[in-house]
Amino acid sequence: MNLRVNDDSTGTDEVVLVEVPKSNVSVIGARRGPAGTPVYPRRRGRKASHRSIGEARACARCVSLRDVLGEVEAVVLEVKPWDVHGVGYVDVTVAYADRTTETARLGPESVPEDLRAGEHVVVSKAVNMIVAIRRP
Repeated sequence: MNLRVNDDSTGTDEVVLVEVPKSNVSVIGARRGPAGTPVYPRRRGRKASHRSIGEARACARCVSLRDVLGEVEAVVLEVKPWDVHGVGYVDVTVAYADRTTETARLGPESVPEDLRAGEHVVVSKAVNMIVAIRRP
């Protein structure tokens, strides 16, 4: 049953209960369980949320601040300066010791002025993204 309130121009409100057939009510992508309630599939590989801090600390999936923020040594492969409406940016490609490469678009405050390809740098990362580059 649905509850509907009729508001007419006379200032009196009327509450009407309306029967809606279940076939008219649907949730996109949901399966139906007992009594027509929607059943959402659990995502694979995801566990229920932690109920206490102790459980979160014991969880292997949980990461510490040290894992989210960090600095990594790298070699600059390419530096491409460019500007948008007079504001300068730099596309920098770096290579890490494990031979992986990463490209970042950084503002002028995050990159040394005369950065060139071949230089050894320290890359500051936050949440696995380059946020700044500095010389060691």
